Amino acid sequence: METGSVTLFHTKQITQIYTKFNVHRGAIKFMKYLPKSKLFLTVCDQKVFKLWRQNLKERKIDVIFERYIARTIVGIEMMVHD
Repeated sequence: METGSVTLFHTKQITQIYTKFNVHRGAIKFMKYLPKSKLFLTVCDQKVFKLWRQNLKERKIDVIFERYIARTIVGIEMMVHD
């Protein structure tokens, strides 16, 4: 697998690759899927934070937010509004 890429698999057919995206240049250190909004949150070893989603129609990813983080992240807390 390439550095900074995300590969998604079918849950019923784990040997079949569903899709593969190159998200970061560096290795992904943290990844969280937000099912209600269908967004992914990732942080790479180069301290780049991205919020993105799959665009299956155009076969690419749409980056919603991207930011370089100067300090090390200790934890991420999710805040949900109902």
